Amino acid sequence: MNDESALVKHLREGNQNAFEEVCRRYGRRLYAYCDRFTCARSDTEELVQDVFLELWNYRSSMLPDSSIEALLFTIARRKGINSFRSRINSPVFEDYVNYVHQLEESESDTFGFDELISRVRNIISTMPPAIGRVVEMSLITQLSNREIASQLSISDKSVRNRLSEGLAILRRRLTPALTTLSIVTALQLTLLSCISLNS
Repeated sequence: MNDESALVKHLREGNQNAFEEVCRRYGRRLYAYCDRFTCARSDTEELVQDVFLELWNYRSSMLPDSSIEALLFTIARRKGINSFRSRINSPVFEDYVNYVHQLEESESDTFGFDELISRVRNIISTMPPAIGRVVEMSLITQLSNREIASQLSISDKSVRNRLSEGLAILRRRLTPALTTLSIVTALQLTLLSCISLNS
């Protein structure tokens, strides 16, 4: 099924093979897109599944000339916003989602999110060991504050203090390299979301 109009037609009719073709055709790109809005692989996988499920449920309402790709990424964008808001009451995150969406639609050379995450990891490795270890366990290993405190034999308050210091270091070190305020906001929100989700 190489012709999109035919794919839409079969999908509207509830053809399972057409749906599987959509998943194969757009799954990898959709995963990469959704991964920018989450803190863990399991969250990304769940978000992707939800997007495809909504497309399937919506199939009968699709117009014959619908763009499957546009629908998928529109659904993903909305679900990314809703998912984050359900965990953290931070409507500012919508600005970041819109920014990422704009990057997907252009060939912009703006400082990319993947490069941002790479720099975050590098900066963590240069932090004082006591701070860097806590930040790594929270953001990378995805442990809760209580789990970190237990493993390192320190208090919850110490964990929070070290995370706070780590965030301050990250913001200070990254800001000169960032080209837009949106990315600064993205960094803060992403890190805060990971910490809050694991508190």
